[in-house]
Amino acid sequence: MYVGKARTEFKVPMSYLETYPVLGEHMYKDYLNGYCVDRPLFHRFPAREFQCVMDWIENKEYTPVILDRGTPQQRLDSTAYNMHGMAYRCGLIFTIARHLEIDDLKTLALEKLKLCKPWLSRHILSVARTFLTESTTEGPAETELQNLLEDHIAANFYELARDEPETFRLILAKHALFEYSVLSRRLEIVSEKIEAGVLDEYESSSEEELDDAMHN
Repeated sequence: MYVGKARTEFKVPMSYLETYPVLGEHMYKDYLNGYCVDRPLFHRFPAREFQCVMDWIENKEYTPVILDRGTPQQRLDSTAYNMHGMAYRCGLIFTIARHLEIDDLKTLALEKLKLCKPWLSRHILSVARTFLTESTTEGPAETELQNLLEDHIAANFYELARDEPETFRLILAKHALFEYSVLSRRLEIVSEKIEAGVLDEYESSSEEELDDAMHN
């Protein structure tokens, strides 16, 4: 099986293809290398994240593991892996799992994404952009991730607009229903602040600062 732009070779047991048939779609027999899968779809998957999928199929886990699972102290094992960019990596693994129709892996990737907080603006917006661009099957995990993204973007609207203006604008401009949901949630947040008598985080800023956050 060949994965990524560099067509990294993965040797996949036939038992995996039987359990997860999407992996073996378009398989052909090569007289030199045996049975092969060389799909254009798989060329879009980063090889490093695809290795996590293979690890999960074999062990039902991938690095970094969750420590103290089910307790208030549960967290990702940051000693075993460089955590920089982990939120985006979880988003990529979620996307691969969507294409391969592996529901349990989607659930695990989403669980680990939540444990990556606090998210950097560029990372969580990259997760949102990838998630919204990919047209695949929908299920409970997709609904949960979409709600998570909508709530986060609505709650951190001006910060995201300030930090990553181009990506922020692109996501909302290209995905009208998502934009509607985000703005509806934002309106709820603002209404709650008004009722509580709490100033918006940008309300005390000058008009020029607010304009910079929205348009720069």
